Order: sequence, then C-alpha cells, then structure tokens
Amino acid sequence: MRLDLTIREKLVIFYITLGFIAVSMLGVYSFKSAREAILNRSFEQLTSVREVKKARLQHFFHDRIKETELLASTPELFNYTDLDSTIINTSQLDSFLLKGNYISSIHIVQPNKKLIHSKKIRQVSTENILLTETEKDTLFAIAKQIAKNNKTEVFDYKKIYSEYSIFIASPIISNIKKSSILIICISPQAINEIMLEKNAFGGLGESGESYLVGKDLRMRSSSRFKDQSLLQTHVNTEAVHESFNHNTGTKIIKDYRGIDVLSSYSTINLYSLEWAIMAEIDFKEVMIPVFAIRNDIVLMSGFIILMLSVFAFIISLRITNPLIKLRTVANEIAKGNYGKTIEIESKDEVGELTESFNHMSVQIMEQTKILREREKRLHHFYQATTDGIILHNRGTILLINQAITNLTQFKSEELVGMFIQTCVIIPNPDILKQHPQKHSFETDCIRKDGSLFPVEIIENPIEYEGNVVGAMVIRDISDRRNSELKLQEERNKRVTSFIDGQEDERKRLSRELHDGIGQSLIGIKMRLEMLKLHDTEKNTEILETIKSFVNQTIQDVRRVSNNLMPSALRDIGLKLAIQKLCDETEKNTGITIHYDAETVTKIPDDRVKSYIYRITQEAIHNAVKHSKATEMSIMLIQEPSKVRLIIEDNGIGFDEASLQQRGNGLYSMQERVSILKGQITITSAPGKGVYIDIRIPLPQNNLK
Repeated sequence: MRLDLTIREKLVIFYITLGFIAVSMLGVYSFKSAREAILNRSFEQLTSVREVKKARLQHFFHDRIKETELLASTPELFNYTDLDSTIINTSQLDSFLLKGNYISSIHIVQPNKKLIHSKKIRQVSTENILLTETEKDTLFAIAKQIAKNNKTEVFDYKKIYSEYSIFIASPIISNIKKSSILIICISPQAINEIMLEKNAFGGLGESGESYLVGKDLRMRSSSRFKDQSLLQTHVNTEAVHESFNHNTGTKIIKDYRGIDVLSSYSTINLYSLEWAIMAEIDFKEVMIPVFAIRNDIVLMSGFIILMLSVFAFIISLRITNPLIKLRTVANEIAKGNYGKTIEIESKDEVGELTESFNHMSVQIMEQTKILREREKRLHHFYQATTDGIILHNRGTILLINQAITNLTQFKSEELVGMFIQTCVIIPNPDILKQHPQKHSFETDCIRKDGSLFPVEIIENPIEYEGNVVGAMVIRDISDRRNSELKLQEERNKRVTSFIDGQEDERKRLSRELHDGIGQSLIGIKMRLEMLKLHDTEKNTEILETIKSFVNQTIQDVRRVSNNLMPSALRDIGLKLAIQKLCDETEKNTGITIHYDAETVTKIPDDRVKSYIYRITQEAIHNAVKHSKATEMSIMLIQEPSKVRLIIEDNGIGFDEASLQQRGNGLYSMQERVSILKGQITITSAPGKGVYIDIRIPLPQNNLK
C-alpha cells in the first residue's frame, strides 16, 4: 500500500534514515576495524609463537645431530678389536647419555644385521623389555641406509621398545673401517616439551595450542585437547595442505576437531623430516573483546539516532514551507516545460536554492538540445559490438570506439585526425581515395608497440554529420589463424608419420629379404651349380646342405610373415601371442618382463587384437631401444565393455614436456589407440621410467 507523506514527514524520515545509515556505517566500520585489529594482533601473536617453536625445534635437532656425530666419533667409547668385533665403554656411554632427558634408547648396529648394543634409557619398570623382530628390522634398515649414504640422518617416528621415537643415526668412525652405526632414539616427550603449551599465559590463551603434522596428515606432537594423539590424530585441514604446498601464512579454518580457529601455519624442514607446524587458537576466544565492542557500539548508536530524530523534526519545520512553493514549478519541469522559473523571495539558503533551481531549469533546456544532437550523431557508432569501429573520411580517422583502443593500445586522441594506416595496413590504399563502398578483406592491424595481429575488416558507407563516410568494423582473428595453423601442423604430422611408417616398414622388409631370404637363395643356387661338378657321393652331401638352406629359408619366410601379421594371433590368440613376444624379448635382450593376462578370455574383434599386439610390440621395442630398462611389467585386463593395457618399465624415462617431440614410436601408439576410439595416458619423468595406460572400448556388437 502506497503512503502519501508530506514534505515535513519525508524530511524527518530522510534525516533519521541518513543518521541511521551514517551511524550504522560508522558502527560497522568501527566493529570491522576492531575485529580486524584484534584478528591481526592474534595472527601476529600466533605467528610469533609458531616461529619461536620452529626455531626451538630446529635448534634442538641441530644440537642432537651434533651430539650424535660427536658421540660416534669419540674413540674412547668404541674400540674395534678386529673387523667384526667392537668393545663399548658402556659406563662412559651411559654417563654421556644421562646428561639430557630427551634420549629414550641407544643402539649400535652393523649393516650386516648384527646388533652390537641396545639399551633403553631411564626404564621405569624393572621388567626386561626386549626388542621385537620388527623393531630389529627397523634398526637394520636404518643402519643399511646410513652405511650406504655415509652421513648422519634423521628418521621419523618409529616404534622401538614398544614406544614411538625419532631416530638419529650416524656412522661410527674408527681406524679400521666404518663398520658400525650409532642410533639414538629421541623421546616424544622432548618434542612435547617444546610444542605442548598448557599455560594460558604462554601466548595461546585458554584454547590455543601448537602442534606438528607429518606428510601422512597425522600429529607428530601431542594435542592439548586429545590424549594419545601422537600419530593417532588425523589432521586433514586447509592449513596443513597449504603448508605442504610450501605456503606460509594465516587463516581462519576448521581445525581437526571441527572448531573454527585462527591458524598460523608453515612447513618446518628438520633435515629429512618434512613436518608442518601449526599455532592455533579458538575463534570464539579471540572474538570475546570484539563482541564487547559491538555491544557498546549498538548502545551508543541507539542514543545518537534518538537525538537525530529530535533534531530532524525541528529542522524540517523551518524548511518545509518555502519548499512547498517550489513544488508547482517542479511539476511543470517534470512535464517537460524546462524554461519555467519562479520568483526569489529571500536571500537565505532557500533563496539560493530557488536561484539554483531557476538556473537548473534553463540549463536543462539547453543541455537537452545538445544531447539530442549528440544522440543523433552517435547513434550508429555506439550500436556496434565489441569489434573495433573506425569512422574515416577518405582515410582520415574521424571517430573510434573503445574496442579500437583495447586492440591497438592507442588512445583516442592519438588516432583521431591521423591517417588510418597509422593502425591498419591497407593492402590497396587506392580504395581510400574512392567513394566509400561495401567490401571486406583480411589484413594486419598495428599496435602502438609496432607489433602486428591479423584482423578481418568489413567496411560500409554511413552518414555522419551530413557526410557519407566509411565505417570499418575490425575483428581480431588471431585465435582463428592459430587454430588453422595448428590444424595444418596436425595434418602434416599425421601424413609425415604415415609416410615415415610406410618407408620404415619397406626398409625393414628390404633388409629382411636381402639379408635373410636373399642370402639363403644365393646359397641354394651356388650349391645347385656344384652338383654337376662332383660325383654322386659328394652330391648327396651337397643336397643335404641345400636341404638345410631350404629349411632356413622357410623359417625366414615364416618370420617375415609373422612380422607382417603374426600367425600366433590366429593360432593361439592375443593372450598367448603377447606371452610369446615377452619370452622372445627376455631371451634376446635379458630384460625381465612380468606379464599378467589372467582376466582375458576371448577378444572376438581381430582388429582390436592386432592393434593391441602391435602397441605392445612397439612399447617393448621402445624400452629395448631407448629406455635402458632392466625390468618391465605388462598387464592385459579384459572388462565387460573395454580392454585395458598397462605397460611400465624402470628405464631412464623422459621429460613429459618433450612428449610432442618424441619419435614415431609413441605417435604410432597414440594413432592406433585413436583409431580404436580409445584413451592413452603416457606418464614419465627423467630417471622414473615410463608408465603407459591404454583403455580400448570393445565393439558393442561383439558384446551381445
């Protein structure tokens, strides 16, 4: 329902509304500023705590590494009597270890799986705890790695004496050889003493905590709120993922408990340990002072609006009456009678308003005339699309739109009045001297920096300011040109690959016929000619030789025929044909091939079988020729609607960025898969081998 309000009522409502908006904006700004300041202060405090903890952890591990290396290089602790025997000064060793409360156990191991010494430090129970076989295997694996790398390394949490510990291992230096490894196990309590904060005055308040997370998204220090959280609590938060993406920062997130917190996160690289360090505090605790400020702002805003209401009512009484006199003339102006004026009765602000009103009426009348003329002049120009438009009179630019400045980077004042060839190459400049005509052509456009880009131009004659001028619509066709070039390159590549493949196959067949069958036939011919030169007994030997040559020729013909179309596919099927191919490759090259085709029953489509065989043959050929692989894995999997071929080797691999520049082998495989409407994924990296995953759909009529 519409409300008919008086000017006085509107003024009161206006001032109250204006005051309400101003107070609200001020209140919102004050609230947001206070909130932002407190959040920033809290984030800075969390970041400070995080960096302090991070520095302490790095210092702690640096000291432990140095202590371990010092201990391993102290000749008074270890005495090698021969190459395999070691005498340990256990009393001096225990005296060294008991200086700190961070060591849980110590072990001396030889890489040949010989445990020389193992002791648990500060064992509370009198029960003798023995190492399990799994724990011994852990020690032996660490010792083997240290002996191989010959340097001190840090290992993430592993169980030893049924407790989780961090392992620091270093080779023991001796005059005989580095035959033993010193392994010191750091107790989780040492990490918790640095990270675990239970004091409300430690910078994290009542609800804050700092903790560590490993790459497996599990805690590497104890939680303030959860018992038994070490390696048990899963922390899959946004801050953890940001940290392991090598990002450092602060955010409001949900923590591992599902509670909104302020989080300051970063990665911390402790030698070979890749952990993320978090410093967090509950959002609600941080917002307590903000909510108090909000309540004060609401109370103060209510009082201000009340005072504004009284003030607005008084002001409206003084303004209302003079304004009513303006209403009649305003209605006339609203009807389009712009030249109407009213008499000025006072010299105060209302009088100035009346004078301004009269001036506005006259100005509106004049501006209306100008706008109508401008609208008529620019009507055709501004109905253009995002394509560039240039109006020109026999080559001299009269007007351009914003799209031209976007395309050429020239400003409007730099082009208007200039010759059109400043920004457009005209193939036939004589057309500019002629009367504007309708035509189109392709050319290049010139940017301000001198670079060119292809455009399509459509020109039409239009009327502008009483004259017929040329209107050029300019469209950037760079994307279309690039698409055409890429399409042509792809066509050329396909034709080249097809022709190269044919030529390679002809060369191979030529070599096969010349080196194999041709040589055998020459041998047969020569021995047939020898028959007339010898007696019957000698001819018998020659005939036997000829017989062996004939048998060899038959074998060569079969081999060439199999290469053209393997008979094994017809005789024994795809599954056994690939098995035979793998066996021959292992025999001839020494590469170990693991072949698995247990799920394959029957593939009825001959073309699918032939292409899969050729793809497998090409992959094996590439591995033998290029990858320097010693081991391959081939899996052929038949599913209801498709066949999947997975081929993997442990060769030198290649950079995937150069995949398009690889030889015809990979391209031939991709083409065969494409012909069968399948999908192929080739994954590789230098030193990581090659992984090929191919999925080929089976024809539907063969599935019924």
